[in-house]
Amino acid sequence: MTQREPTFIHPTACVDPRARIGEGCRIGAFAVVEDGAVLGDGCVVMAHGIVHGNATLGDDCVVHPSAVIGGDPQDLSWKEGGQRVVVGHRCVFREGVTIHRSKYPEGATRIGDDGLFMANSHVAHDCVIGNKVILANSALLAGHVEVGDRALLSGNTAVHQFTRIGKLAMLSGLSGAVQDIAPFLTVAGGRSVVRGVNLIGMKRAGYDEAQRRRVMNVYKEWFAAPSVSEGAGLLADLASKHDEIAEIYAFVSAASPRGFARPDPDHPLSADRG
Repeated sequence: MTQREPTFIHPTACVDPRARIGEGCRIGAFAVVEDGAVLGDGCVVMAHGIVHGNATLGDDCVVHPSAVIGGDPQDLSWKEGGQRVVVGHRCVFREGVTIHRSKYPEGATRIGDDGLFMANSHVAHDCVIGNKVILANSALLAGHVEVGDRALLSGNTAVHQFTRIGKLAMLSGLSGAVQDIAPFLTVAGGRSVVRGVNLIGMKRAGYDEAQRRRVMNVYKEWFAAPSVSEGAGLLADLASKHDEIAEIYAFVSAASPRGFARPDPDHPLSADRG
């Protein structure tokens, strides 16, 4: 086990004695850590960072200046009731980030491990965020959004409430997501238009050429199908044989109140559409 430096709390920081502070934490000038907050080992809360009393951070998380973790939900129906934010290990929250707690009694907004939340990005109440997710500068998630592992939301993007973003999906800069984005897809534009498969992201994540080609072909079949359910049925056999197709099949088979983002009719992924 790595030996950690002693915990350091700046004399001007406001740290409630009932907060749980792990080993080797560093809390900077004028930072606030409230009663009920939990910081894992090695966490850093920089100057003017705020960790509210309903937030739990895993080990080695970093809260930059003016970031606020565990703020109240921006929902007129919200009432106090033990709601929390639960964050995994090694997440970084840059300047001005806001992460809001759940609106439901005993509910939680949840963030996985190794996330990077760039300056002024926002995660609203009851979102569920996977591992190694990146929200670039000013990316905004409304309430109840789900984001899969290693998804990338580029700068100044916005995601409608109750929308799902699949594993390794990418939302291009200045785009809006108003429908579910299935795994491995790239979306651009204000109305969730699919632009292709995130082949570079898949390659970086260790998917070989055969897997990337299989994903491309599967989406051609799915988008060409007369309906979402019929398209999902076409994937069932392949899903039992290939993990990457199983990821897609599980996503598109689930209930989708927002519907699914699709390519334009003349896009190569739609070329087989009748």
